[in-house]
Amino acid sequence: MERLIAEIEKVKKDTDEILDRKCIGLYNCNVIFLDSKEELCLSNYFDSKKSCFDYYFAGCYIKPGEITTIREIHINALECAIKSRLLEHSHNLHGLEPKELILLKKYIPDVYEYINNK
Repeated sequence: MERLIAEIEKVKKDTDEILDRKCIGLYNCNVIFLDSKEELCLSNYFDSKKSCFDYYFAGCYIKPGEITTIREIHINALECAIKSRLLEHSHNLHGLEPKELILLKKYIPDVYEYINNK
């Protein structure tokens, strides 16, 4: 989980010009940059960045026709991985560690509120 959080911070600070270029989701895990019509496969992107995100799921984080940026896609994918791990490792949501509760409150506030209102 720490690696995912650290990578989010790294992506937020990354100055790579590709990250903020507007792109549109096509299909599968491909986007096309609006300024150049160049196509990018997100699986290749995540692999080239040596992301701790499982890039086989890259296509799950784009919506065909949505205009976005690679930075937004990358951060969203990492945040979704955090959410998934929080829920996956917490079959008993009432038995979460304090550190996990802090992450739950930040990344899945609705579930956090549900737990606290039970």
